[in-house]
Amino acid sequence: MKKLIGTVAVAALIATAAFAEISMGAWLRAIAAPVAGDGDDIYSGMTNSWGWGTRVARVDINGTSEDGKIGFSMGVYNDADDGIAAGDNKVIWAKPWDWLKISLGRWDYTTFRGDLCYGSWNWIRPENWLFGDEGLTFDQLGAKSGMQLELTPVEGLVIMWNLPMGGKIGSNWDKAYKMLQAGDVAAKYTIGDIGTIKAGWGGQVWGDKEKYGDINVAFDLTAVEKLYVTVGAKIAIINGDKKVDGDEFIKVALGASYQILDNLGVAASFGLQTYEEYDPSFQFGVGVNFSFTDTLTLNVDFRGLIVGDKGVVSYDPTFSFLVGLQYAMSSNGYVGIGFQGTTNGCGFLQNLRYDDKFAWAVPIAVSCWF
Repeated sequence: MKKLIGTVAVAALIATAAFAEISMGAWLRAIAAPVAGDGDDIYSGMTNSWGWGTRVARVDINGTSEDGKIGFSMGVYNDADDGIAAGDNKVIWAKPWDWLKISLGRWDYTTFRGDLCYGSWNWIRPENWLFGDEGLTFDQLGAKSGMQLELTPVEGLVIMWNLPMGGKIGSNWDKAYKMLQAGDVAAKYTIGDIGTIKAGWGGQVWGDKEKYGDINVAFDLTAVEKLYVTVGAKIAIINGDKKVDGDEFIKVALGASYQILDNLGVAASFGLQTYEEYDPSFQFGVGVNFSFTDTLTLNVDFRGLIVGDKGVVSYDPTFSFLVGLQYAMSSNGYVGIGFQGTTNGCGFLQNLRYDDKFAWAVPIAVSCWF
């Protein structure tokens, strides 16, 4: 019986493949730290750059019809300690016309996100920043479970409307007004070779919460060869009757990367966050990539976080650094080893704040993509 079921399944897959394309891929980066210190004790452990365990295997599966008008995406992740789980993508989509895409589900939608990733973002993240390299200048709008419409009415213009809703009857999302409150709307227009202008709204469920949502605006400059500049701002819209001390108000961020030589690139970023009552806080960073050969690359970065006084609470400035070597293998992976340190920061592996102490780690990274 098992052989029969297997044969039928294979036959069905072959028959389906005749009318559609099923593709699989993967991207992975796991990091081990055989030694890491917090100022008192020495630890060891494995992690992802973004924390949340250690993802050591995954499969991303995509299906697309022969004419490219309908399909699906899904992911299967396997963490070293937590076993197999669903990935970021679980979505079915259709394009009844070239200018409209309708998607149902949840997916890692990054079309509007404003990124500038470098240095320690790709190793063990010291978390001494207000907002990360992904979403530095523009939030990841449209990554909420539900229905999403993506329109491309003219060349260079993309409009997105995400409507969050649950897949189970009786869930918190079955009230239509909450769907509208929590929805995301964004638009971007690419102006030839000059750059891209973006604007969007990230909604939140109201009710007992004081925040309605955020307005995002950004511009990415690509007019100068080998130079990329991104600048953006986010303004929180808050219910005046429910404002509390520490409510985030205006965020401003900018970043730039420049490939000076074929083997030398630099990147830098800055961010400022203002609050309703507290003093503003800001972050900064600078990174360098230098390739000794086609396979050996040096990563260096330095980051700083200055947190403003929060009422009776104040924090010392937090600084971190990275020195790492990456050795490229085959055409789809690398191994790396480095040294990272942070002052008054979150430390490494433990993700706890260690005031007045120096935390450090020796990361060993393995990454691959297919």
